[in-house]
Amino acid sequence: MSYYKKKRIRLVVSILISLLFLIVPITAYLYVTTAEQYAYDLVCNCSGISELDSYVTYNMLSSDLKKYIKKGDLNFSSVENIVELAKKIDSINYDYETSNKYIRSSGSFKQNPLSQYFDYNNKRYAIEFDIYFKPKLFSIKPKIVDWNVLMYEVNIN
Repeated sequence: MSYYKKKRIRLVVSILISLLFLIVPITAYLYVTTAEQYAYDLVCNCSGISELDSYVTYNMLSSDLKKYIKKGDLNFSSVENIVELAKKIDSINYDYETSNKYIRSSGSFKQNPLSQYFDYNNKRYAIEFDIYFKPKLFSIKPKIVDWNVLMYEVNIN
């Protein structure tokens, strides 16, 4: 092998190693901040549960949640759909172990726009969604790994 060919190979290898040292920290940073930034954007920019169509898609649900929630269930266009989805999520017997330190929830901020009152079938319900986001590698949108609902009937007097 000629001297110049060896030199070229060394140059290519050193460039690849340098790129690796740049790409790994950037990817790690993006992975860590994805879920937190998404939850923060949701809390700051979403004005209520009826706007969740812009923030939550079926593809974001974890495979475990997809067993309980069907694609048609994620419809936030009417009070009826929201109350029925809340009842369905509330009835799910599923708890995600949130031991991962990179998981963020919509309820972890002081202000949660996903807490509202809805009138449905001559009853008033207080509904609060708490959605848990976990970062996905090489994705802008995180995965939804848990979804809790606090739902109760409020007396109308």
